[in-house]
Amino acid sequence: MRLTLALTALLFLASCIVHRLDVVPLPLENTEPIRVETPVKAHLRNGSTIVYADGMEVRNGVIYGSGMRYDLGLASATAVSEVPMDDVAAMESYQTPVSKSATTAATAASGTGILIGSLLAAVALFGSCPTVYALNNNAQLPDAELFSYSIAPSFQSRDVDTLGLAMATDGVVSLSIRNEMLETHYID
Repeated sequence: MRLTLALTALLFLASCIVHRLDVVPLPLENTEPIRVETPVKAHLRNGSTIVYADGMEVRNGVIYGSGMRYDLGLASATAVSEVPMDDVAAMESYQTPVSKSATTAATAASGTGILIGSLLAAVALFGSCPTVYALNNNAQLPDAELFSYSIAPSFQSRDVDTLGLAMATDGVVSLSIRNEMLETHYID
């Protein structure tokens, strides 16, 4: 059970990219231009919002960039190219820095978990059950797989399989039981 939980956790880990959220306040009194190349939202004092999908630049107390201004109810939008910083209450920029080392480690760990889980599943599922072969028209054909659901001692139960044999004309049915895996089964 612990192994199953560990493997499941590794699988979920593989589906994630490790990133973080950073809040980085920028001083407005900076005389150097500030260029942001990711999407930016500017929340204005009058309640409207400007979305700069391709980023913007702040120079000399003015925001420059191709943006769309939405009113308070988001009912209308108008194009904007510059806005004085005095009209802005707050701004937010959306960046998703990815931790490359953590993502690489998570991917490697989950890949290992997937490999181990696949190998364990292959051992548990492929050919671990004896196969009954019946002689039909002088050919040995696989006819049933014994103990299909008994992959662990706690699942042990009676197993009744229907053989697809035609009625033997001479009254003799020839069966052989083979196991493709190198393991021992006790048939009582």
